[in-house]
Amino acid sequence: MDYFAHTAEGPDGSRLPSSSGRWQPLSVHLLNVANLAKQFAAPLGLSAEAELAGLLHDLGKYRDEFQSYLRGERGGSVETQHAIYGAAWALEPHQQLGSMLAVAGHHSGLHDISDARASAAKSEIFSALPELMRRLESQLGKLPVPPGIPSHVESVLSVEFYTRLLFSCLVDADRLDTACWPAQVPGDLVLDSELLLLR
Repeated sequence: MDYFAHTAEGPDGSRLPSSSGRWQPLSVHLLNVANLAKQFAAPLGLSAEAELAGLLHDLGKYRDEFQSYLRGERGGSVETQHAIYGAAWALEPHQQLGSMLAVAGHHSGLHDISDARASAAKSEIFSALPELMRRLESQLGKLPVPPGIPSHVESVLSVEFYTRLLFSCLVDADRLDTACWPAQVPGDLVLDSELLLLR
C-alpha cells in the first residue's frame, strides 16, 4: 500500500487523484522534515532530538483511517488524528520528553505535560504502535537511537527552553516542507536586517 502525507490540488482548486503523482509520499515528508529540523537544531546542539521528532511527527498517518481520510473516503474525526502516535512512541519507553511534547503539539501548539502524557498513554494508542512502527521502518529503516534529554537540561527553566526550541525546529521544518512540496525547500536566504527595519 502507498502511504501519503498530503494530497494535492489542481489549478482550479479541486483535489487531484493520488494517481496524479502530486500527492506527497509520507516517507518523503518524514525524511524531509527530519533533515530540515536537524539542520535548524544543529546550532542549538539538539540535532539528534530534532531529527527523531521529524521522523515521528506524522507516524499516525500510517494508520488506515488517516489514509482513507486523505482519499476522501471518510471525514476527519478523532479516528483520523495522527500526532499523538509519534508522541506516544517518544514517551514510552524512550522518555524523550521534548520530542513527545513537540510531536504532540506540532499542529495544535504545546500542551501541558500532564495532558500530553494522559493522551499518549491511552491503551488504544499504544496497541497501534507496533504496526505503525513496522510500516514506518519498512520504508525508512530503523529509527536512530533516542538520544535522551541533554545533560544540561536540568532546571525547570532549561526544560522550558529546550522544549520550545525543539518544538520550533519541528514546526518550522514541517510547515516549510508542506508549503514547498513538490519543489525543494529553498536554501537559507541572507537576512538583510537593515532593509527589514526600514520598512
